[in-house]
Amino acid sequence: MLRNNGSFKNMPWEFLENEKDYPKNKQDNAEKEEKYPKCVCVFVNTRRTILFVFLIYYTFFYLFWQFLTFSDIFSKISEVIPLLKKINSLLAFFAIWEYPLQKEEIELFLGENVAQEILNQHFVALEGKYYSTISDTELLKKRRAEAEIFSEVIQKKARKFAKILRHFPFLRCVSLCNTGAMGPVSKDSDIDFFLITKKGRIWTARFWSTFFFHIIGLRAKRTDTSGKFCLSFYIDEEFGSFEKLKKPHDIYLPFWIFTLQPFWGKPYFEKFWEENKSWISKEYGIPQPDMKIIHWDENSEKESILQKILEFFQPNFFEQIFRAILLLKSKKFRNPNSPEYAPDMIFENDIQKLHNPDLRNEIQEKWEAHYQNLKSKI
Repeated sequence: MLRNNGSFKNMPWEFLENEKDYPKNKQDNAEKEEKYPKCVCVFVNTRRTILFVFLIYYTFFYLFWQFLTFSDIFSKISEVIPLLKKINSLLAFFAIWEYPLQKEEIELFLGENVAQEILNQHFVALEGKYYSTISDTELLKKRRAEAEIFSEVIQKKARKFAKILRHFPFLRCVSLCNTGAMGPVSKDSDIDFFLITKKGRIWTARFWSTFFFHIIGLRAKRTDTSGKFCLSFYIDEEFGSFEKLKKPHDIYLPFWIFTLQPFWGKPYFEKFWEENKSWISKEYGIPQPDMKIIHWDENSEKESILQKILEFFQPNFFEQIFRAILLLKSKKFRNPNSPEYAPDMIFENDIQKLHNPDLRNEIQEKWEAHYQNLKSKI
């Protein structure tokens, strides 16, 4: 406490009344010793030590409490940001068709609950019910209303003819696919079917199903698609995973599979789903989803007697006849020198991919541009 010259100037100011009370030199130390005994120094020292220790403890506990508080905040942020990215990815995909989604639809795709506050705060809300990344609410309202009207028409028509196909030889499952199943349809939309056939009889199944829609005038053509049927995809029951069909960057295929709407053929669709859900989960970045909520029509699952009869009267050599006929008709699509050459179309014994043109690259580019713009805002 004492300086070299014997001064008490280092003592706290409240214990000295004024400057004149300080001892000036060694000679008056004796006179002032009684006025400022050594116990005062000890007392002051003790108080300062206690105050110092208290401040240290207070600071420590305050910082510890702040750490816990911010840890909780950071934890919530670390949960919200990946969720926002997944929602952005989803809404950016449907923004390609200017189509908003309901909260329930978002949760179905993501496989988890989403807080209403997150959607209202970060995305464009329409009537407190639909959400998008597009700011033009009038356009969204018009597109959603239009899609709901035509979607009802397409669903009803697709269900009606899917029941008819239940009796066709060697067909095992029929599902609605593409925009008709996803939702963003319009007055010009066709009705796309994804069909699973018996192993080794894909050509026969394709021949009779295509022939039927051609005869009744409901087969979609390039210049006439509205309300017409496009049997765009066939596989046999043993084809397996679609991961081998995925392009290097392909946002469309996982959505295509996830939105399939089967009308009948439950065991075959469940087998197809099990073979694909693992890689869809990896591609889409969500836990392996359970099969979507599908309301199976138990009556449509009953065995068709007519189908059995038609299959009985078509032995294996019919498969080779129909294969030759259909390959001959598709020659223009397989010939690189043909003006109608379509390299993305597939004509194999276990898979027939007939949708032309394949728009996956175009859709990928649109999605990436939209998603990157949204991602930069997070």
